[in-house]
Amino acid sequence: EGELSGVLASTSVCFDLSVFELFGPLCSGGTVVLVSDALALGELPASAAVRLVNTVPSAASALVAGGLLPALVETVNLAGEVLRGELVRALHAKGVRRVANLYGPSEDTTYSTGVEVDRGDEREPTIGRPLPGTRALVLGPRGELLGVGVPGELCLGGAGLARGYWGRPGLTAERFVADGWSGESGARVYRTGDRVRWLVAGELEYLGRGDQQVKVRGFRIELGEVEAALAALAGVREGAVGAWGAPGGERELAGWVVLAEGTALAEVVAALRERLPAHLVPGRWVELAALPRTPNGKLDRARLPAPSVEEGERGGSAAAGEGVVAQLLSGIWGELLGRGGLGGESDFFAVGGHSLLAVRLASRVREVLGVELPLASVFAHRTLAEQVAEVERRRGEAVLPAIERRGLSAGPASFGQERLWFLDQLAPGSALYNMPASLRLTGELDVAALCSALSEVVCRHQALRSRFVAHGAGVWQEPTGWRGGPWPVVDLSVLEEGERREVFHRLGSTEARRPFDLAGGRLLRATLARLSPQDHGLVLVVHHIAGDGASLTVLAREVSALYRAFVAGEPSPLAPPAVQSIDHAVWQREQLGGELLAGELGWWRPHLAGAPEVLELPGDRPRGGVLDEAGGWRRLALGPLPGLESFARSRGATPYLVLLASFAALLSRLSGQEEVMVGTPLANRRRPESEGLVAFLVNTLVLRLSAAGEPGFGALLSRVRQEVLGAWAHGDVPLERLVEELAPRRSRGQTPLFQAVFGLQAETWEGLALPGLAVRGEPLSNGGAKFDATVLAEVSESGWVAWWEHRTGVWDATTIERWGRAWARLLEGALADPETPVTRISWLSEAERQQLLVEWNDTASGLPPGTAVGMFERQVGMRPEAVALSGAGGWWSYSGLDAWTEAWARELASAGVGPEVRVGVAFERSVAMVAALLAVW
Repeated sequence: EGELSGVLASTSVCFDLSVFELFGPLCSGGTVVLVSDALALGELPASAAVRLVNTVPSAASALVAGGLLPALVETVNLAGEVLRGELVRALHAKGVRRVANLYGPSEDTTYSTGVEVDRGDEREPTIGRPLPGTRALVLGPRGELLGVGVPGELCLGGAGLARGYWGRPGLTAERFVADGWSGESGARVYRTGDRVRWLVAGELEYLGRGDQQVKVRGFRIELGEVEAALAALAGVREGAVGAWGAPGGERELAGWVVLAEGTALAEVVAALRERLPAHLVPGRWVELAALPRTPNGKLDRARLPAPSVEEGERGGSAAAGEGVVAQLLSGIWGELLGRGGLGGESDFFAVGGHSLLAVRLASRVREVLGVELPLASVFAHRTLAEQVAEVERRRGEAVLPAIERRGLSAGPASFGQERLWFLDQLAPGSALYNMPASLRLTGELDVAALCSALSEVVCRHQALRSRFVAHGAGVWQEPTGWRGGPWPVVDLSVLEEGERREVFHRLGSTEARRPFDLAGGRLLRATLARLSPQDHGLVLVVHHIAGDGASLTVLAREVSALYRAFVAGEPSPLAPPAVQSIDHAVWQREQLGGELLAGELGWWRPHLAGAPEVLELPGDRPRGGVLDEAGGWRRLALGPLPGLESFARSRGATPYLVLLASFAALLSRLSGQEEVMVGTPLANRRRPESEGLVAFLVNTLVLRLSAAGEPGFGALLSRVRQEVLGAWAHGDVPLERLVEELAPRRSRGQTPLFQAVFGLQAETWEGLALPGLAVRGEPLSNGGAKFDATVLAEVSESGWVAWWEHRTGVWDATTIERWGRAWARLLEGALADPETPVTRISWLSEAERQQLLVEWNDTASGLPPGTAVGMFERQVGMRPEAVALSGAGGWWSYSGLDAWTEAWARELASAGVGPEVRVGVAFERSVAMVAALLAVW
């Protein structure tokens, strides 16, 4: 105490606020530097100038809110959490002179970047620039350097970089990687796992943790962005957002908030809805006195309580009715949406419903109430009260019979499976119908538990282990005794970091393109690659004949539940599947064998009569007479589109319908056709027995979309909505039977009925939820294209995107990217002014307008004077032996072509041909035709 008194009298350094009660009386003056995350201040001398160092924003916020901030705080350095502009402004208002935001992990010796936030700055604070001696790189998933504005992972290097983790060489190798951009031998950088992007001003914007991206109902959601919007609302002191759901079930967003006194949760939810799209607003809420914290003051997500307080606003409080039907239907809504308190005016699609849940709703209504509620009715009657009335009206109508479990050891294939089998016979060795997935698993993986989980799902679902063989005039499916596995495990950790990724990528591409033997009975492949102790790659491939997108979601859910049980040493928690693929195939053929098929075809025949047979999209190369299956995917950014959900609700539609209408407008303008034919997938799981079934059930519906008469986008959306509802109402007819009955003109170069497909991206394998592991999907293609254009839309952290699969033999990737930019501009213009005719919405960039209107119309630019014949003769003089013309009839040099045309010209002249005398030219397209034209001229 005697030694400290002299030091404290001059510099007043206190290393922990809780200890200040001991040393506070010794501080007679000077600057008191408080290094702590705690809140207890003790008693400070009135003359002391206080400096808060290493204070987490939540602690500083509590000091401000509680009136505990000392009067003479000079500087506040904030670190450890995301800093919000609201706190900075509050500190400045309290008289704090300097507020700094510091960022850095312990692996880079605490602080790596920083910025002083200016008084009056209304922007959200960045994490600043690298501190002296620190290097900051923003890298992509393959270690590539990213430019301004492109999100990526922050990697740090320089003088403060640690050597690694003591006693953990595997984790060290994973996180401390070679720095290929410094030019220094042996230099390394630390992979922080944080997502950032460079701003034009040279500062780094923090975007959240790389492992905080979740996928809910098919939407990719960045939790940090939702939390930032929540924290910016008036009356919200603290907030956290996460994905919530029962193990193996559907997940939804949940929110945890600490509200200021007098603030109602319903007000917060309403304000958040004004700022964010509907799918980013949590559906379940928990109001807390304080968020749980770790000992150093950071948010402890593991201790967030289970959400039990639900968002109160449900679109209205009017009762749905007091009858039995109303009570049962309200219970079905609550079961599917995971919430209660639903009023009669609640809109199914506004409170969390979507297309897949609409299918399950119809299935549950059929099971519980014995009423057939078509999908079209679900969309046409969106509120709870309207659906109660619709169910009452439909009571007594015929109901789709249940799918029975028959226990057959073999049976017929479904219509869809039969088509895929015939296609496989026509093109043996094709990988076109492989469904591949590449996943990165980061964390502690129990390899044995994962392999056991994969084997168990093979045993559960016969479709994954069935042979498909000819049987009489049809196709038969025969389950085999294969029990799953062995599942190959490849150790790539012995390779260099960059080489590991490259080898894993090649392994995935090879597996995605390797064909299946449909007669072999093994229709699921899985290969696990060990990249490091904490990093594994998993390649999964299923043949389409054994499953569809919804099946992959079922598999992901079951593998998650099984892995969780096997890791804990427990048996399988899953009940046996209600039915198998053979049961569904038998049921389908029974249903479509009589009046149902005749009635459905009676709607389709006149509806598709006279429809265009070919979508004439402009190609980069001519299409051959044989269907070219080579294909590739392009990721197209459509933009944030903040008004899309609200526009859809106002028009009684969904985002899917709005995007489909804009896609139809794009195809119509590209092709010059007023009508375009588009296929769209339908899950086709109308019976509850099929919800957990792994089988090829999806059906593709044919949509006849018309942009005739120059409609506005709102009118076009209305047409598209009616067309989709009509197709859904008659969606029982498999596409294979429809093609067979309508017998459209076939071409080996194009698919019948439609050549473009549009849908929403399914969650599939990325729905894996493995405890202790972060799962991230990576693009993987089977190298083929089933149609001219297959487009799947989804929401990412940067807004709506579309994955566009195209035939690489006809279109270049640059063309698809140009179409994607045109689509984005067309969609943005349509949402801004839905009454403007879609043919008049500008879809060109300024550069393209300049090119079309000015550059390509500048006919005097660069052309030599004279006629075409004169230009040709000049080339003869300059390059007599160069090739002038080539084609099916051979090739000619300039001198040879000149001699040929001169000879013909003399013959024409001897026949009396001169100026202004017409000469008829009749040739097939050939080199001779060009020579004849030159001769006439």
